[in-house]
Amino acid sequence: MTTAPKWVQDLLIEACLAFGKEDLPDLVWRRSRIYSNTSGYAKPAKNRILLTAGSDHTDVKRAVLHELAHLLVPDCRHSPVFWDKAWELYRWAKLPIRQMRLREGAYMMGATLAYVRSRRAKEA
Repeated sequence: MTTAPKWVQDLLIEACLAFGKEDLPDLVWRRSRIYSNTSGYAKPAKNRILLTAGSDHTDVKRAVLHELAHLLVPDCRHSPVFWDKAWELYRWAKLPIRQMRLREGAYMMGATLAYVRSRRAKEA
């Protein structure tokens, strides 16, 4: 395991500040040698995010924010409350929303439903 790149650390710090999380999570970082996509896991009880980073920087950002959403709304797993927070983070970070929808929608149907809710809220 290595230290996360500075841009990833900065993203996590800025997101925590923007969303009122005072205790910065411990970020455990590994680099995937074969995948472009990033996978992660959050441990709210330990305030820890574990990431295996792929080569796609946008997907790394998505994964960091996805796991942070788990820490911001613990005990919600992939509930509507969780997905609402995840989409709020993606929009805050100005990630390409259609790309996020494809990536997260392939992961869980709840993500797609939250995407639809977030679009309606934005248009209202």
